[in-house]
Amino acid sequence: MNATRASVWISVIALAVATLSYRSANRPATPQSEPARVLFLAGGDSPFWQLTAAGAKAAAQEYDVKLAVQLPTRGAAEQIERLADVSAAEFDGVAVSPRAPHDQDKLLRELSQKVHLLTFDSDAPDSNRLCYVGTDNYSAGRLAAQLVKEAAPNGGKVVVLAPNFEKDNAVLRVQGFRDEITRSPLAGAAEEAPSYELVGPLEDGVDANRCRENVAKALDEHPEAVAYVGLFSYHGPVLLSVLAERELASRPALITFDEEEAVLSAIEKGQVFATVVQDPFKYGYESVRMLAAISSGHAVEVPIAGGGSLFLPCEAIRAGNVGEFRKRLASRLTE
Repeated sequence: MNATRASVWISVIALAVATLSYRSANRPATPQSEPARVLFLAGGDSPFWQLTAAGAKAAAQEYDVKLAVQLPTRGAAEQIERLADVSAAEFDGVAVSPRAPHDQDKLLRELSQKVHLLTFDSDAPDSNRLCYVGTDNYSAGRLAAQLVKEAAPNGGKVVVLAPNFEKDNAVLRVQGFRDEITRSPLAGAAEEAPSYELVGPLEDGVDANRCRENVAKALDEHPEAVAYVGLFSYHGPVLLSVLAERELASRPALITFDEEEAVLSAIEKGQVFATVVQDPFKYGYESVRMLAAISSGHAVEVPIAGGGSLFLPCEAIRAGNVGEFRKRLASRLTE
């Protein structure tokens, strides 16, 4: 290697190190002899969020973290109240799943100047957070659309349920679903692709009762719909409950998200075609592990690619692999 090339590489390495250290430069690292103090603020208190909390607690025990967990029951308002009270004297780091990122961005940017800030499950990319930990929600939406194509290969009306268009993960899942369900076949395909007509997304504001009303109305107005897609964990149990009250000549295919017990049982019974599972336990675990490392001065933990995101894979669970998935889930919860 000649002198000029060596000089270039030295400059590149120096720039990378400076970039990794930049955001944490104004916040002193916690001495390694002291436990990192971390607030883990979930997006709710459902079984999904309890799994994230279980992962956070597992990491706290393994990495000697003083952890505070909060599972809000009043949505974005409760999150905002808690975040507004956070101080550097109380915590070194905060991991939060923003319920309303557009309303919370200013508060989160201010918070990022006081503590190390991560987001998980749903992102707030304009908040100056250090990292997002979660699935690639656009790809998850595309996977849900691929499952619709498997379950209803001849096309038809598809009813889509969504919480709102405030949460970053909801926006990305809907966009991924739209792009995939309307994707044109490759040039030279032997057969013309079936056509799918979307009904919705029907917004419910993360309100199960409103979701129930949306599903009942859709069943009345679109009896010919071939599939229903619930993009969030609470949608699956609602769909199953409403359909159980109806005597339908033919049931639409159901595509859901996450590992609600009612959904896994329904897959085993043939009542749900498939569910897209993430790894909420790992979301909590990786968020706390990363904050513990960053608080101890290990800025290298912050990804410099992918928009500062740590993407964890999602997976389709069908009748053929639901039993094996149950075993994996049980082993995770006993770790």
